[in-house]
Amino acid sequence: MKVLMILPEFDEGGVERHVLWLSTELSALGHRILIVTAGGRLEKKLPPEVRVVHLPVHRKNPFTALFSAVRIAWMARREAFDLLHAHSRVPAWIAWWASAFSGRPWIFTAHARYRKNAALGPFRKGQGAICVSDAVRKHLEEFLPVNTVVIRNGIPDPSLRWEKREKSGPFRFLFVGRLTRLKGLHVVLEALSSV
Repeated sequence: MKVLMILPEFDEGGVERHVLWLSTELSALGHRILIVTAGGRLEKKLPPEVRVVHLPVHRKNPFTALFSAVRIAWMARREAFDLLHAHSRVPAWIAWWASAFSGRPWIFTAHARYRKNAALGPFRKGQGAICVSDAVRKHLEEFLPVNTVVIRNGIPDPSLRWEKREKSGPFRFLFVGRLTRLKGLHVVLEALSSV
C-alpha cells in the first residue's frame, strides 16, 4: 500500500513521534510511505525508505493550504498513492481538498480533544478516522465520520530497563509530555503537595 501522511511540522511532540513510529513500522512491513510536512528535527530518525517532501502544511492561511492541497493531489495521482492520512486540523483541510482533486480516499488521526469549532469541519468528510483514546472519540463524536476507530498510541520496547527503587528514599515521579495545562500535570502536582 502507498500512504501519503501529512503533518504540520516534524519536531519533537506526540503527533510527531506517532508519525515517526507509524511510518517506520509501515515501511518495515513493505508499505511505501511519503510524509509531507514543513520539516523538523525528527526527519533524521526516519528510515531511508520513507520519503519526506516539504510543503507549508503548517500554515493556517487558506491560500497556502490550497496550494499545498493541489501539490499533494498532483503527487498522489502521479505516484498512485492509495491513501492520504492527515494528522492535525490544518492537514485535515489539506487532505480533504487533495482528496477531492485527486480522487484518493483520506483519513485522519485525532490526537487530542480539539476545541469544537468550524475548524473541525472536514473531519466528518473523511473516509475514516482514528482517535487515540476513547476520551478523544467521545469529545469529537459529532464531528467524526461513521467509520471511526480507537487505536491507542503504543510505546516502543525500551532498550533500557528501570532499576528497582529502594523502599526508602524520596518519592519520584516521571512525567513524559509537553508542559501544558492540557496535559493535567498541575492536577498531579497539587495532589502530590498534600502527600
